[in-house]
Amino acid sequence: MLDRLLDQLLDLDESERARRLADIGRRCPRLHAWLARLVEASRTPTSLLQQAVGRTAERVVASQSQVPTLEPGTRLGSWRIVGRAGRGGMGVVYKAERADGAFEMDAAIKLIASNRPGMAERLVLERQLLARLNHAGISRLIDGGVTADGQAYLVMEWVPGEDLSESLRGGLDSFKTFSEIADALTHAHQRMVVHGDIKPGNVRITPNGRARLLDFGVARLLADEVIDEDESLRALTPAFAAPELLAGQPATAQSDVWALGALLNWLLSGRRPSGDGSAPDSSGLQHPRAADLAAVIGKACAREPSERYPSVAALADEVQRIRDHHPVQVRASGPLRRLRLWSRRNPVGAALALALTVGALAGTSMLAWQGQVVRAERDLAQFENTRWETMRDQLVQVFAVVAQEADNGELGARELLDGSVDRLDELLAGDDRGRAYVESMLGSLYVALQDYQSAAAVLRRFVESDDGGTAAMLRSDVYGNLALAEVYLGNHERALELVDQALAMVERQPGDYRRRLSQLHGIRGSALRGLGDWSASIEALERGVVLAQAVDSGPNRTLAMARNNLGVSLLNAGRADDSRLAFEAALDTWRVLGLGESSDALTVISNLATIYHQQGDLLMAESAYAEAIGLRRERFGESAALAAAMNNYGQVLIIR
Repeated sequence: MLDRLLDQLLDLDESERARRLADIGRRCPRLHAWLARLVEASRTPTSLLQQAVGRTAERVVASQSQVPTLEPGTRLGSWRIVGRAGRGGMGVVYKAERADGAFEMDAAIKLIASNRPGMAERLVLERQLLARLNHAGISRLIDGGVTADGQAYLVMEWVPGEDLSESLRGGLDSFKTFSEIADALTHAHQRMVVHGDIKPGNVRITPNGRARLLDFGVARLLADEVIDEDESLRALTPAFAAPELLAGQPATAQSDVWALGALLNWLLSGRRPSGDGSAPDSSGLQHPRAADLAAVIGKACAREPSERYPSVAALADEVQRIRDHHPVQVRASGPLRRLRLWSRRNPVGAALALALTVGALAGTSMLAWQGQVVRAERDLAQFENTRWETMRDQLVQVFAVVAQEADNGELGARELLDGSVDRLDELLAGDDRGRAYVESMLGSLYVALQDYQSAAAVLRRFVESDDGGTAAMLRSDVYGNLALAEVYLGNHERALELVDQALAMVERQPGDYRRRLSQLHGIRGSALRGLGDWSASIEALERGVVLAQAVDSGPNRTLAMARNNLGVSLLNAGRADDSRLAFEAALDTWRVLGLGESSDALTVISNLATIYHQQGDLLMAESAYAEAIGLRRERFGESAALAAAMNNYGQVLIIR
């Protein structure tokens, strides 16, 4: 790539060359540094230019020589090297076989070309992350580790077949292959794993024609290294790298979208990207809908990540629309063009449809809109299904490293949380989305522990750096939890601002989020209660109860908590009778759920005792306090809630 760009620059006059170099510098600073050095060398005798290029080559050779050569028969853990299978910019690949007799299996072992300190620790996290990928289109991670002399390696599933480049020459179905790659990438992105190095060499076509993605995780292992000149040159090698990767930024789902768009263009035209971060040339595509394809590729490969498709799934959906003879979203379609596409989809009824043009156009437009809603709800459902699993797994990875580094090998829950917060920037460097997920979960855990000060510290950092790029439902969780923490810290105005933002995020999403909306209205009611606005608080909490009643066909936890929260505001507003009804309904709900002795249920019993006390029903108050105190002491031991109940119980006994 460097030599091609250098040739182009040397063919220009001085002013045009300077303009072109400046343009490259704005987009790809590291590439600019190399080219500027070589252009400067070209102004001196040829031998000096050759020396400059030679020094570059020497550095590449030196970096590659860091990876040891493994002879056939060499053992790596449970594996025996069979022979060398290939080499790439990030390491050497060997074919290996299982050597311990446990079972027979072939594998691909990749030696990672890196002398980065802490690679062993990073490899542990990466292996745990990649182990969650279980998809027919992804080469599975089997094993991995670090040798005694510090050489990192990954053991991947051996995929028989041939490289994508070879298969393409044999008449491969380009759209089918693209769809299979996109499906595999979507699976990975839903689990917060990006590839970072999508190119033909990392796609294998099996003997039955299935596309398989290779080398997941290798780019991530090197993503946050301190980049020297050798690493810079290796990172610039892939022609399919998005412009932000060439500029030294970490790989993201959006950089994978760019690479997949470039790969689609290559599949259809055979043309590789220029390698300078500009969008691939999609002119002259041989397809009936070449203009639509060019528009799709152009959007996927937009220079700014925010201007690309929001996900691989969205890009794949556009391509599928072309295959199914539907209009694409990225390019406006007039009525006649929509009608032609409809005719392609429905050749038998085309003649009849032409007689009813207006009706047909309205119908297809409505179907397209309905399809968008269905797809959005499907994608959100998939996100919900994987979100908590992803957050849990990434948090466990961080916990594992922190726990392993404990001096005595043991950590309490609070120490583990605090240690994880301290190490978060280091362990998830370069993985902003992964860090956002872990921050969200850590904040939730602090809230569960009622450590609202620590929860606020973690969640405020998320909110302060929030650029809107994280999934809306995750952001709403963070904003809602921070609002709850701010309520307990007495920052009611800030809490109200945060919860209103969280509500707006959820309400903009298609799908059924009544449970979450009920919880957020509960937090909003608590914030308004703290501001002394009883009427608005009760209105918000009543809205939360209505939403909770619609969550399930019967009683549920959300409804029980909403009723208790409403009872508190009614009590503060002087509506004791209404408050008593709300508390009694909440307690009935907990008991129907079989949770009549839970901490939340005992809180309701204490609240009822307070109502009985205020209304002068001392026998009922004494009975309720005694029940709450006995169960709380038995089940939860000493606590502030127990002390408060005992204090109130004592006042009742004194009066009697």
